[in-house]
Amino acid sequence: MLKKIIISVLLLIIAQTVIADFATTVLGREILNPNAAYEIFSSSSINPPLKLNTRNGCMTQIQIVKGEVRETPINLVPLVSASEEQNGRFTLYEGKYVSQSVLLDRISGKVWYVFFGALNPKDNRIEETAWHSGEE
Repeated sequence: MLKKIIISVLLLIIAQTVIADFATTVLGREILNPNAAYEIFSSSSINPPLKLNTRNGCMTQIQIVKGEVRETPINLVPLVSASEEQNGRFTLYEGKYVSQSVLLDRISGKVWYVFFGALNPKDNRIEETAWHSGEE
């Protein structure tokens, strides 16, 4: 009887660990803090880094020039209404090309292409794709 209790407790602990790991992973991308209102995205293809408001999809490029942090707008228009904002709603994925990423609305499934450039910030923009993975 004691052996069954110990095995049951161990299985319960393992199940809780698996569920907790699943809860912090969305579409194969680990969320370091699912309650964070902002995330910084940087990689070899995202340079300079991008700052994303995960609540509403607004984003800027971040550059440090002579010790001063400068933010260049990419999209300053919220992609959802204030009543629909939620931490962790939006995330970025690296695109196929150097100055392109994909912005995903995790709730609606809408997808935008994000275009940005360190050399010409005037080219910074987002474009909604013709398709999305959400239910209509």
